[in-house]
Amino acid sequence: RLPKNVYQMKIRPTLGGMAEPKRYKILLIDDSEIVRESARLPLEDAGFDVITTDSPLGASALVRRSKPDLVLVDMSMPAMSGDRLAKLLRDNRTTGSTRIVLFSDKPEAELEAARVRCAADGYISKNGGDIELLRSVRHLLTPAP
Repeated sequence: RLPKNVYQMKIRPTLGGMAEPKRYKILLIDDSEIVRESARLPLEDAGFDVITTDSPLGASALVRRSKPDLVLVDMSMPAMSGDRLAKLLRDNRTTGSTRIVLFSDKPEAELEAARVRCAADGYISKNGGDIELLRSVRHLLTPAP
């Protein structure tokens, strides 16, 4: 039994033995249902709230409405490229401070060049698997000391 002035903070254990004191919200924008589901499931299992959409159209309004901590944007969508969407989100006064990450199976050099062009916070390769996805997302959401 704890003394009256000591409070227990309840935190959920997550994949990899880490704990998340805050439930982060992630918006995943990808035109492939298979990719959306294969990314959503491990993220939710790790304790993240995940919102998905299959189109970049209307993404600005969705970001403003849902206020995600991180937006994962597919680079290769038919309606609009992910780097173009990322640039639009970054340049918008109400969505510009949101963490934006390119999510693609393109080569690393191409992802880095696109990240710089659109001022994204980073990129994650779709080829890295669940562990790499979770490691990268946690790293991007960890506040700087």
